[in-house]
Amino acid sequence: IHFASPTLRVAVGGREAFVEGLVGHLGEQGVGLFVPAIDMDVFSPLAQASTAGMERLGRWLRELDLRGQASNLRFVVFRRQESWIHGYTADLSGVAMKGYKGAPELIDGAATVWGSGAHLLADVGVAHSFDMHFPEVFAEGWTLGGATGRLEALIRNGDFALRGEDIRTSVDGAEIQGSFALAQPKARYDKRLTLQLSGGPIEVPVAKQFIPYKLSAGLVNWLNDAPKGGLINGLDFAYQGQIHVRRGEPARRVALNATVQNARARFHEDWPEISGLDGTVHVSGAQVKVAADAGTSLGVDLTGSVVRVRDNGDRVEADLRASSDGARMLGFV
Repeated sequence: IHFASPTLRVAVGGREAFVEGLVGHLGEQGVGLFVPAIDMDVFSPLAQASTAGMERLGRWLRELDLRGQASNLRFVVFRRQESWIHGYTADLSGVAMKGYKGAPELIDGAATVWGSGAHLLADVGVAHSFDMHFPEVFAEGWTLGGATGRLEALIRNGDFALRGEDIRTSVDGAEIQGSFALAQPKARYDKRLTLQLSGGPIEVPVAKQFIPYKLSAGLVNWLNDAPKGGLINGLDFAYQGQIHVRRGEPARRVALNATVQNARARFHEDWPEISGLDGTVHVSGAQVKVAADAGTSLGVDLTGSVVRVRDNGDRVEADLRASSDGARMLGFV
C-alpha cells in the first residue's frame, strides 16, 4: 500500500508537530516513510516526549537542545524473525546544539546521518565556516573553516558514548586533524573525555586556543604568558581525563609536542626574552621541556640550551649553553 499526506499532524506526549509532504508504503514486513524536509526545532520536542521511561536519554536530548533542518528524511520499520527493527537516514544542515557533559557545542554544522535504534553514524561535510566548542576542556570555542569526518554515537542500557574520527578542519588558516571520544556511563567518576589534535604550520597565538583550562592555574598561566610569538611547524596535542574528579585525584593528563621556528619566549618574568628560537617543546603533565636548536638573548647565542618548567610552572630550571664576547656575556649574566 502506498500513501501520501500533504500535511500530517504528529502528537507524542502532549507535543505536536506538522509534517509536510509525507509519502510512504506499508507492507506485510514493515513500513517506510519519506519526508522532504522537517525543522528540527519542531521535531526535537517530539523526540524528547517519546523518551518517557528513558530518563538519561530524555535528559541528553533536552540539554543538547538540537536545532537545525533535516531533509531527505527516510524512516523504515521492518520485521526480522521475531524482532522489529527500525532505521533512518537524513541530511542535516544549520545544526546547532549546546555543549553538555563533554559533548561539544556546535553552531551551523552539517552532516549526513543514518542509524538504527540508539546507534547513529554521521558523515560530517561542512563547506562553510562554523563554530565548535568543548566547554569541558577549553575556555573558548573555535571558528572552523569547514570540516569533514565521521561521528558515531551509541546509547545502550542508559550509557552514552560519542566518538569523532578523522576530523579535518582549519583554524585561522592552520590545517588541523583530530579525533575525540566521550564515554558517559552511569557512574559519575567513570565519565571520560579523550581528545587528540595535530596540525601546522600554526602561529603561536593561534595555538594558545588549544590550552585546556582545567590544567593547574600555574601551568595554564605559564603556557599563555611565556610564548610570545613565532611559528609552530608541527603540533601534536593529546588530552585524556575524567569529566568529574574527586578532590586531589590526578585524573586528567595533557601531552603536547611541538616544533617551533623563529619564536620568542620569556621563560620566567625575571629572565630576558629569547628570540629567534628554533627547537622543540614537550609538555607532559605538570612538566614542560624546551630544547633550543637556535636562539639568542641579549646578543648571546643559546644554541643547545634546555629549559625545564616544573611543578605546574612554579619552578623553572635552565641548562644553558651560551657563547658570545665577554661584554655581552657579562650583561647577560
